Amino acid sequence: QEMPSVKGLSLQGSGALSKPAFWSSSFPALEVLVVRTITEKDDIFLGKLLASWSNTLLGLTLGYFEDMSKPVPVERLKVLCKLKVLRRLKVDGPVLGLPDCLSKLPLVELDVRGTNFHSVESLPTALGAFGPTLISFIAYSQGRDLRCPLEPPSAVAAEWRECRPRPSWDPGDRADEGDVRSWQCPWTSWIVRLDDHRAPWWQWNKLERFWVDANFFHGTFPDQLALAWGAMRSLDLQLNEIYGPLPRALGSAKNLSALRIHRNRFEGKVPAAVMSMPSLSYTNFEGNAGLIGCVPRPKGKGWHSLELAIQGTKLTGLCEG
Repeated sequence: QEMPSVKGLSLQGSGALSKPAFWSSSFPALEVLVVRTITEKDDIFLGKLLASWSNTLLGLTLGYFEDMSKPVPVERLKVLCKLKVLRRLKVDGPVLGLPDCLSKLPLVELDVRGTNFHSVESLPTALGAFGPTLISFIAYSQGRDLRCPLEPPSAVAAEWRECRPRPSWDPGDRADEGDVRSWQCPWTSWIVRLDDHRAPWWQWNKLERFWVDANFFHGTFPDQLALAWGAMRSLDLQLNEIYGPLPRALGSAKNLSALRIHRNRFEGKVPAAVMSMPSLSYTNFEGNAGLIGCVPRPKGKGWHSLELAIQGTKLTGLCEG
């Protein structure tokens, strides 16, 4: 029976995708689809299903949870490129990266939290084409946590041979029953330079949220990148390895309300321009041992209630005046 008024559908469990003609004929105007536990055998069915909704589907969640120890190659996601009007995409599971052809989609939200990205190639340069539409990018905690720190493979570069424990305020998923603490090791996580010009986020000038904590982002935070993010509202860079000064140009993001940069390696003084953003209501500088001096007094309307976490830095508090 055709049900054109139904706009959302969730398919889970073995065999759920095995009758694509039934689903597409029953729900011809579907706008939101959630599919869990996708196996390689399901790929053909999934392709047929998505092709039938290529002109209607606005939101899609895919879970590749058949075998968490088996990486999902980029090629398996090329089936998503058929979706002409997709606005929101969420992908779960040990996915190694996204295909170039996604650049044709008018995405507004891209959520790849907890997948298995490893390098800048996991997020192709071509995805910079999302610039006119993308407002939210979520990609925190790539790779997998370990029960205890392991010896790195011999090919791992010297600067990425040490694991780090998850902090108590961000314990992540337990790696095994009864674990007290999980560990993150670079060679099982996402190592990428924030300032790498191949990264597509340089072109995302409508972006309002960039949430990439608990990875191994490194490099500097250039002024040019901060200028490209003038629409930013929430910037989540915590628990990475970013170093150098905070960019003065970050002050151009007049709608920025939350700045989370704790547990990185930023250094120098906090620029007055960073604290002058009128919407700023939350900051966290904790754990950046190289930050020094006092924090310029905020100028926003709500600065009296501004949270200011500075433990583990050489910051002395708010400047006088």
